[in-house]
Amino acid sequence: MLPLLVKLGRRLASCAYDQSAGRRHRNQIKFFTQGIIHEYKTQDCGRSRCAVLLSACSSPKHEPMPLVKFTPSMEVTEVWSKGLSSAEGFLVPAVYDDMVFAAGGKTLTRLNARTGETEWSVSFNSPITGGVGSDGYVTAVGLWDGNLEVVDAEGKVSWEKKLTTELASPPVVSHGLVIARTMDTRVSAFEASSGELQWTYQRSQPALTVRLPTRMLAHDNFLLVGQPNGHIVILDIASGNRCLNSKSPKRKA
Repeated sequence: MLPLLVKLGRRLASCAYDQSAGRRHRNQIKFFTQGIIHEYKTQDCGRSRCAVLLSACSSPKHEPMPLVKFTPSMEVTEVWSKGLSSAEGFLVPAVYDDMVFAAGGKTLTRLNARTGETEWSVSFNSPITGGVGSDGYVTAVGLWDGNLEVVDAEGKVSWEKKLTTELASPPVVSHGLVIARTMDTRVSAFEASSGELQWTYQRSQPALTVRLPTRMLAHDNFLLVGQPNGHIVILDIASGNRCLNSKSPKRKA
């Protein structure tokens, strides 16, 4: 793992992402794999900062593993495809029975899984940057402006909530709850029918983190949540109480 020398890391983090305002800035990042300077230009902050230096890896060089001959065990045939608006943030479709819920731009769409035909669509005032979470009856997405939008089975907005920041992962809809995780590591559970807050869980946030796609997973009565420090937290879905905190294994170079 490359040692990271950060002189103005905290200022970069606060400049690149204003959590208190729940607002994402547009950054221009220049990366040179063999170079020294990694330049970050933040347009919205009104000033440029050049702060990150990466030194060479001190560990021995590892040769790539040889490719293994792969023999497909089944053939896959495309049934249909559908073009959506440009995507921002972390967007993945949700599939439930014969329904596919997909988002792009400012629009959430429900498609027929067999034919690809649009069954309904709903548009919002801000781009969708987190989603989609659905149990087939309740569908949730997060917007660029920090709003959590919840839609019923007919494609009508049931309720919305202003969150502390943007979503860090697609919402989870399970056990009558809509569970959202924001960029400040806060996990919040809302009553699916009314939007009333049921519980919150939050750990301390590292001073500097890399924004990467993450997921939450509901299994039985538990919610698995990955943390920026490499830990996996297991919560009781009904109460939000922590059941287990386990560190994920490190990947070998």
